[in-house]
Amino acid sequence: MNMSYFPTLRLLGLNGLSMRNNTNIYSLMHSLDLDADWAVNIPVMKTCIAEMLDNNIPVCLAIGPGEPGISFYDQDKSDKTKPYTFVVNSYKSKVSDHYITVTVMLEDHIMKKTYLEISS
Repeated sequence: MNMSYFPTLRLLGLNGLSMRNNTNIYSLMHSLDLDADWAVNIPVMKTCIAEMLDNNIPVCLAIGPGEPGISFYDQDKSDKTKPYTFVVNSYKSKVSDHYITVTVMLEDHIMKKTYLEISS
């Protein structure tokens, strides 16, 4: 895919709706039978991400503009005595204005948090 499908304005980048629309046009023009979607509702996004990952479909996720951004985490594997404990360490900086690819979604039902393993 190139500038003919994803024209971007310098410094403005590509918004999510344009990415969805242009990906769908590209898919249609090349008979790929793929359909991109765009959502901002967290429960809808989580359901969609889970379904896509279950079907081995890449999930491109946009981290929106502005403050405060979101935190990135590392899984803490230092305590080998508790193999079933899920502990994360947060980075001090926050990320915004960035696209990522989701590879795994982990739900912590005790802490009521969702963690996404990503490739950036």
